Amino acid sequence: MATNFTVSVDEVSCPVCCDVFTNPVLLLCSHSVCKACLQQCWRDGTRKCPLCRRVAPPGANPPVNLALKNLCERFALEQDAGGGSETLCSLHQEKLLLFCLVDKQPICADCVSNLHNNHKLCHIKVAAQDHQMKVQEALKPLQEKLKNFHGIKDTVNQSMQHIKHQVQHTERQIKKEFKELHQFLHREEAARITALKQEEMQKSAALNRKMEETLRKIEALSATISTIEKDMGKEDALFLQNFNATMKRAQCTIREPDASGLLIDVAKHVGNLKYTVWEKMLGMVQYSEYWG
Repeated sequence: MATNFTVSVDEVSCPVCCDVFTNPVLLLCSHSVCKACLQQCWRDGTRKCPLCRRVAPPGANPPVNLALKNLCERFALEQDAGGGSETLCSLHQEKLLLFCLVDKQPICADCVSNLHNNHKLCHIKVAAQDHQMKVQEALKPLQEKLKNFHGIKDTVNQSMQHIKHQVQHTERQIKKEFKELHQFLHREEAARITALKQEEMQKSAALNRKMEETLRKIEALSATISTIEKDMGKEDALFLQNFNATMKRAQCTIREPDASGLLIDVAKHVGNLKYTVWEKMLGMVQYSEYWG
């Protein structure tokens, strides 16, 4: 809680997104939530209060809670104005100089005898540095995963270019083979070119989907890392108060996309091409293998 501000952050926090209200609306049950959060909750058509589950009348549009909106705006302004000030104890309005290792929370000197007697304590700077190290360690796998995602993106890009080269080269090989069989083999040539183009479309579409998936995951992971880094840059007491939420964000479960098996199967189109055609045209060509 910022200095000289008498409203706790819980009073201006949306119960759905847990952030400070953005455009809060007032329901008939007297509960308030962000307008965007309410729309998200009502996407399935239930129109229930996210807290008490009371059903809102059909077609009702909850009004903006102007008093709460003004309070949130004031809170945000004072938070910005007091960005360099110290966080005070909500009970004693004293500086938070200590950290209780038992209750895992920052406290002031007056809290020791009242609420934390005989508890193991340390200086808040020491606790902040220790918890910063924990967050930093939790952040390393996310940073490594982001690096891997960028590598996958590059691989997909290279694969898409390689597919184009494969198609061009394979098409030339197919045409060369069919040229030797003259007009009698034109229908076979056309059929194989069509199959190659179809596979190109399928593989290119699969790679495009893989690219979109990778970009979405990169964006989500980048946003998570940015949020964690922003939390780490906050004042020590506020950082420690939000430590559990920060660590929870760091438990990333995003899986790395698999970009394997998406290239053109060249052997299927040109491997043993003449031998395959020979089976249809006995005696016209000799068997030969293609390992391209």
